[in-house]
Amino acid sequence: MSCDPNASSSDTKQTKLNIYQVGTGNDQPIATIILRPVLGKMSGARIGIDHYPLFVQAMVRRGSAAYLLIEQDFKAKYPTIEAVPKADRPRLDGLLRINQQMFGKAEGLGWQPFNP
Repeated sequence: MSCDPNASSSDTKQTKLNIYQVGTGNDQPIATIILRPVLGKMSGARIGIDHYPLFVQAMVRRGSAAYLLIEQDFKAKYPTIEAVPKADRPRLDGLLRINQQMFGKAEGLGWQPFNP
């Protein structure tokens, strides 16, 4: 089976993750999972990583999605980390950990950020 995390629908409020059976000659997906934006990318990337632990693109997508959630839910609302309410800190810590782990693993496998 392989995943196509780039598949998207015409509706920008959702992302499709197509699952394909490899080696069958069938180019039709055997399953499609509809995912919410940002959270969906993290979920889709996790599915890819769970099945393909060397799937660098999924690691980068999951790390990027975590960063986008940090930007949206924390940096946009609070001037510093210290200003984040204690009740929200575990979520922030989790997102920071996911971001660091995913990019660390991807870089460990040879991925490099594109710097024009």
